[in-house]
Amino acid sequence: MKVLIVDNDSVAMKALETAFAIRGFIVLTAHTGIDALNKLIDPTRPKKPVLIIVDPVDAGMSGVELIRRIRAINSLASTPVIVVSANDDMIDICIMAGATAGLSKPIAVEVITKLSKRLLSEYDAARKDGSPIGYMTGPMTI
Repeated sequence: MKVLIVDNDSVAMKALETAFAIRGFIVLTAHTGIDALNKLIDPTRPKKPVLIIVDPVDAGMSGVELIRRIRAINSLASTPVIVVSANDDMIDICIMAGATAGLSKPIAVEVITKLSKRLLSEYDAARKDGSPIGYMTGPMTI
């Protein structure tokens, strides 16, 4: 399974990259929204990520715009997208733009990996029975 991590903070990205690689994921990384979008639409990468993690702070393309573009790609329209940000208002805006869930920075690796596991489990169950994939808002228990 592939995960795409989009973050302009190299230290935070490396921590997430390591955490997901240890858990068996193939990890793609991007420092900008533009780089992330290019990786997502690259025809030489036919296997798309099953999970996308986005820090919405980016000079090239806002996280909100990236999420809107992800949702416009048919093959990624229901892929879980987790937003991680120190700005709770930005998390809310990203969820309104189509993110599946949001976590406030700093985040514990255990929290994001548990949330990821839960979202992927729900995504797989919904795909199998044809249910619509919903988005999470408000407080959540992990």
